[in-house]
Amino acid sequence: MQNILLLAPTFKNELFKKHYGTNLAWESLLTMKEKEFIERSPALVVSYDPIWRPFEYYDKEKKQMAGINAEILKLVKEYTGLKMEISHSPTWEEALRRIREGEVDILTGVNRSFVWGAKNNFRVTRPFLIAPIVMVMNRGNVYTGERVALPKNYFISEVVESFHKFDDIVYLKSQEDCFHALAHSKVSATFANSYVANYLISLPSYRNLYTINYGGLSEQVAFGISKRCDPILVSIINKALNSIPEETINGIIIAHSYSKGKVSFIDMLYEHHVELAKAITIFLVLLVIGMTIVTASKSIDKKNLKKLLYYDSLTGHKNYNSFMEDAPVIIKKHPEANFAVVFIDIVEFKFINGSFGYEEGDKVLKKVAEILENSIEKSKETYSRITADHFIVLLSYEKFKSIDIRIKILFGELDNLSSKWNQNYNLIFNGGVYLIENRDMPLQTAVDNAGFAKNTIRQKHKTAYAYYDKKTLDMINKEKIVESSMRDALKKGEFVPYLQPKIDCYTGRAVGAEALVRWVKPDGEVIFPDLFIPYFEKSGFITKIDMYMFGEACRILRKWMDEGKEVFPISCNFSYLDIMGSNFTKYLKIMSQRHKVPPELLELELTESVAAQHIEVVNSCGRELSAYGFRLSIDDFGAGYSSLSLLQILKIDVLKLDKTFVQRGLEGKLAHDLVSSLVNTFKNNSIQVIFEGIETEEQVNFVKSLGCRIVQGYYYSKPLPLSEFEEKYLNR
Repeated sequence: MQNILLLAPTFKNELFKKHYGTNLAWESLLTMKEKEFIERSPALVVSYDPIWRPFEYYDKEKKQMAGINAEILKLVKEYTGLKMEISHSPTWEEALRRIREGEVDILTGVNRSFVWGAKNNFRVTRPFLIAPIVMVMNRGNVYTGERVALPKNYFISEVVESFHKFDDIVYLKSQEDCFHALAHSKVSATFANSYVANYLISLPSYRNLYTINYGGLSEQVAFGISKRCDPILVSIINKALNSIPEETINGIIIAHSYSKGKVSFIDMLYEHHVELAKAITIFLVLLVIGMTIVTASKSIDKKNLKKLLYYDSLTGHKNYNSFMEDAPVIIKKHPEANFAVVFIDIVEFKFINGSFGYEEGDKVLKKVAEILENSIEKSKETYSRITADHFIVLLSYEKFKSIDIRIKILFGELDNLSSKWNQNYNLIFNGGVYLIENRDMPLQTAVDNAGFAKNTIRQKHKTAYAYYDKKTLDMINKEKIVESSMRDALKKGEFVPYLQPKIDCYTGRAVGAEALVRWVKPDGEVIFPDLFIPYFEKSGFITKIDMYMFGEACRILRKWMDEGKEVFPISCNFSYLDIMGSNFTKYLKIMSQRHKVPPELLELELTESVAAQHIEVVNSCGRELSAYGFRLSIDDFGAGYSSLSLLQILKIDVLKLDKTFVQRGLEGKLAHDLVSSLVNTFKNNSIQVIFEGIETEEQVNFVKSLGCRIVQGYYYSKPLPLSEFEEKYLNR
């Protein structure tokens, strides 16, 4: 495989495009708003670091950007159809200045740090490569720690400095300058990610340098998107990066990992400073070896080619190419059997990668593949990983009852995976099932239909699956109707805040409220959020609804103050799309000022999963809003993503404990004591605790036994229209 990818790093991607299009239903991944953006977007100006080999550099011969990032950028351009023009910057410092001041739209080769991005006025995409940071030293020196070289204005310098305080740091223009200083014993050590280090050490000038692992630190290479650009550009590029096959990225990395350029005369002298005859001998040997490698590389082994095209490099089992070839043959070969396509997705899989590392995530994927491998009848069934954490299975059956039982057993095994294997996190699976009725339909249509069925599942806190049926078709049609009418509905004021009270369980009085959106049609029909919020999140329209609801909360509080009624905080929900917006904090401040509402009466709710996945940006904007006076609340704490480290990083005012805490606490004395200890820890750190999802008197008594007062749930009240809420809780 390496031989193929060395010759043509995008070989697999090109082959995949030839047979299956640019990617897996790329068009279906884009929202209407994203498609419109691509269509109307002018050419985006892209800049880069001219001297950061092998990631990106200026190729003087070809007079263009080159390196790993140049190849990735080219693929993103092909996938999205976005128009781009490369603008050369003479230095990395100048490239940073240009994106900071809005002169360029995209800066390649940044680190996925929201804080660093905010400081330099850009948003960051998902990382497409994660590289461990290594310490580089000279074999001829004894490391004393006296002087360390770091590249100026590079993110790696900030990471290393925050991890260890050195006696003396000299800042140089580039990482290669740092290596040069180390090679000439001007410093004791320098730092680089492993790809940069391996590349530079392959140059003769740095043959005496070596690396050691350093503190488990890493760089996450991503693209920076100027904040002058619509945030939707980040979403588009993320989808493109997600769609690039892992093997393609690996091939690009392999092709650029070691220097293949011409050796300079200075390097030749440095490398071969003995007699001329020996130098010529070495040169000839190297030349012969080089020619042999090139010749061998061109002789592509058929077995390696087959493995590349039809096997998943991560799991070792057959890949999606193989599935798309094998499944139609199996269906045709067994006319006596019925077939079902099952689409499987690991819910919030990126949380595992982000919290426990990619190695742990890879273990999960391999374990899922193992379960599927042992669940199929290989003579007339097959499966594969599609991409990332998505799997597809072809199952045969005689009657519906038999396939339903098999699918229940399969998802039961998947659901038990985390309890058998790892207690640090919960693995939750969502699946869609499509029963093939027309054997002549394209297999991709069956896969898409199974995917549509999976997307109808609204509850993400437990493993579930759904069949593709008339209900699914209706839901797809409803999505189209919703998308066509939502903007007009917002203008007409059809989105209405319903208030659910937060109750002091000792007095029964409301001490706060949560604003929840309802879509009230002109005929009085009330549409609940689970029927439209998923579409709004997909289209990005959710940001308009969230901001509108915040404005309505401000209006309600102003109304109560003007009428002399009792006033207490109202909380509003926000999504990750909101916090990624460049004007998020500014808008909240303006709205509270416009309505003259004290910020301490406004509570900003984020789910725990959003906070965990975007912890840096939540921390950054959360501290800014907290300083202004707003309260930050974490919702659904304990719904499957619990991480106490989250509370150490974020400044949280309110913690809403998921109902699972109550359910666990009622299981016995030990469980009660554990929950009690946790709650006391929160309270001792000035975090207000609210128990949500309260439905019974037994649960209320449990909350009281913990010394907590505030609860929320249907035991007291469902969300109410404003007039009913005021009548019930303000006029007492």
